[in-house]
Amino acid sequence: MNWPIRVIGYASHDSTMDLAVRERIVAFLDSVLRAGRINPTIDRVFDLDDIVEAHRYLESNDQFGKIVVRL
Repeated sequence: MNWPIRVIGYASHDSTMDLAVRERIVAFLDSVLRAGRINPTIDRVFDLDDIVEAHRYLESNDQFGKIVVRL
């Protein structure tokens, strides 16, 4: 298959305990998102007041993309 697909993975389990590393991670992700270098697929956006519904939707496993909770 020659599909035009690109997968970007990011894991920071061990490094998120270090504040300096966490700040660099946030700065990096902020810069690439603002520059349009990565565009996450967003399935649905929920308001914080609807957090229970958002959690249920996430648990249903029906989403295709990220679930965003607006603060």
